[in-house]
Amino acid sequence: MGAGGDADGNKDTLNKRNEFIHSNGIATCARLLALKRGLDPELAAIAGHILNIGWIVHQVRDAVTQSTLGALEAERILRKTGRFSESEISTICGSIRSQNSFGLIGTPFEELLKDAVIIEMYLHDPDCRLDNNQMNRLGMILAQFGIA
Repeated sequence: MGAGGDADGNKDTLNKRNEFIHSNGIATCARLLALKRGLDPELAAIAGHILNIGWIVHQVRDAVTQSTLGALEAERILRKTGRFSESEISTICGSIRSQNSFGLIGTPFEELLKDAVIIEMYLHDPDCRLDNNQMNRLGMILAQFGIA
């Protein structure tokens, strides 16, 4: 690997690869949280996998713009498959749209996806920087699994 990227030194490729790895981790955490909370684990995993599609497709780092573009991209992809109901599309896209609103309480599914992001960040790097809202969420998530 050259200069922190792929074999040709392409940092963009590395960033995209890392984003897919991060999304896979979120999907796994979302599935586990859904099982624990009595929500649809398949829908949770799908939402986790496409959570960061706004950044992957548009390379936008602004959280609000990324979430908005991500929800639009997700809706386009989910509709194109023809395999999701309007309710499922609404649930997934609403969760993607609200993924960075850690201080606001949304639907149980929106909260699940926010929590999946937090727990994935923590499991990936226990020394990651979390703000107060995120730290409070992390404490509640860990307590749900009997970890204090």
